[in-house]
Amino acid sequence: MYYISFKKTLCVDGTGFIDFCDKFKYKYLGSILHYSLNSDADVDKRVASATAAFGALINIFNSKYLSEELKGEVYKALVLPTLLYGCEAWSLREDSFKRLRSFHNRCARSMCRVNLYHTFRHHITTSSLFRRLNLLDIDIDSYYHNRLFVGLATFLVCP
Repeated sequence: MYYISFKKTLCVDGTGFIDFCDKFKYKYLGSILHYSLNSDADVDKRVASATAAFGALINIFNSKYLSEELKGEVYKALVLPTLLYGCEAWSLREDSFKRLRSFHNRCARSMCRVNLYHTFRHHITTSSLFRRLNLLDIDIDSYYHNRLFVGLATFLVCP
C-alpha cells in the first residue's frame, strides 16, 4: 500500500519511509521516482533523451538519398527503445500519452521531410506517414512493449 502524507513522505507498507522533502524526485534503476507517484517526470526524461538521440541522427533522418523504410528502421532501432525504456512500470494518463504521441508524430514528419504547413495544406495524415516509414502508432508500440514484458515475466516465473 502506498500513500503520500502532507509532508511529502512516501510510506511503503508501513515498514520504512522515504523522505522527499529535500529533493522532489530521485533516480532509481534509470527511472525517475517522484513523490506524486505518477510517471510524468519519467516520461519527460525519456522524451528529452529520445530527442537527443533523434538529434544526434538528424543527418540520417534528413537525408534525401536514404529510403523512408530505412529511416523508419533506424528510428525503431535507436530512438524508440530510448523513448520507451521503462514503460512497463509507467502509469500513464492521457496527457502523458499525448506528449509521447506528439514526439512520435513530430519525428515521423521530420523523417518524411513534411512540415506542419504541408500536413495541413495537402491533408497528409499521420497514419500515411507511419505507413511510408513502416512504423506503428506509439500507443500500439507501448502496448506491445508491455505485453512482451508480461510474457517474459510469466515465462521466467512459471516453469
